Amino acid sequence: MVRAVLMLALACTANWVAGQTIPPPGDWGNPKIAQIGPYVIVNGQPQPGDIISDGTHVGIVVGDHRTVSTNAYKGGIVDVNDRGFRPGQHPVIRRCNTCEK
Repeated sequence: MVRAVLMLALACTANWVAGQTIPPPGDWGNPKIAQIGPYVIVNGQPQPGDIISDGTHVGIVVGDHRTVSTNAYKGGIVDVNDRGFRPGQHPVIRRCNTCEK
């Protein structure tokens, strides 16, 4: 599900070429990569719709300290939890700079 949302989000941009693979978690969580498609690194409070990644996992912010992502430990089901907001985690937050709000 999260993969499908990322693909749809990237497919709507002029920078994304159909058929390309989604960047891996290591790219989403890499602070040295300033932009992925229309998603740029932001500082400050995450907002619903932002992409959050620690470099090993990618999720979508859905609320205050809540993300949605797939959970490999639960058979790949979609899970809502606090991944990325837990003590000691330092994720990269990306926000679409061309998407309508």
